[in-house]
Amino acid sequence: MKRQLMGYGATSDVYEWHDHTVLKLFKPHIEDQMIDYEGLIHEIVYAKGLSMPRLIEEIEVEGRRGYIFERINGKTILFHLTKKIWKAYFYGKCLAKTQLNIHEKTAPLLPDVKEHLRRSINKVVDLPVDLVEAVMKTINELPDGEAICHMDFHPRNVFYYEKKATVIDWVTAAKGHPAADVARTFILLKYEALHKEEPRVFMWMFYFARKILIWSYLKAYSKVSGMDFDMIKPWLLPMAIARMSEKVGQDERAALYQDFVVLD
Repeated sequence: MKRQLMGYGATSDVYEWHDHTVLKLFKPHIEDQMIDYEGLIHEIVYAKGLSMPRLIEEIEVEGRRGYIFERINGKTILFHLTKKIWKAYFYGKCLAKTQLNIHEKTAPLLPDVKEHLRRSINKVVDLPVDLVEAVMKTINELPDGEAICHMDFHPRNVFYYEKKATVIDWVTAAKGHPAADVARTFILLKYEALHKEEPRVFMWMFYFARKILIWSYLKAYSKVSGMDFDMIKPWLLPMAIARMSEKVGQDERAALYQDFVVLD
């Protein structure tokens, strides 16, 4: 297929398409059930009026299923940071404002955040039994909610153009307490390693700038919502353990294990 590859991930490749659209083409190993699920979740959330690309249609290309989405103007917040890393404080506030807009909406039909956590944690191998039991107990005691939680909200999934943010990749969306989504974002911002193709100088600088980004993000979110870090903190352990069920790099996994599994 002679189309410009715009991006790729573990489950799909994204290509330029016709008339200001993009093609998200799923990789051959992705099951039909998962592709259908992503389309359903996207439609549920899109109906709430959030700033996100419209799913136009489903097509098949060279034996692979795909979705045609409206193309988003601009670049990701991560891209903007590579060009103007000194604006980490500004983009932290931008992340908070965008996520607050998401949390204002409810979607009772979405999967439950706490159930998602339980399933993810059960996939993690080699965890102490007493830790798993403690985490499950913690999850049971955490507050419920029906707010839309993106659950993969980070600078790669937020585009910024002409003072407007647009959020992509909604397949992980769930309903729950907003603190759950903030905790997940905190874990991603603090521990997620950059892709190796990022400029080396930027990778070095970002490890310093991310502290400002996180501080700005949490401060801005708390200022508007009234949610302080004490409300977010109980969610961190379950979110960190659940993160370990994903295909994360060795450095990130080691850091999560050290901070949340190893007891001094």
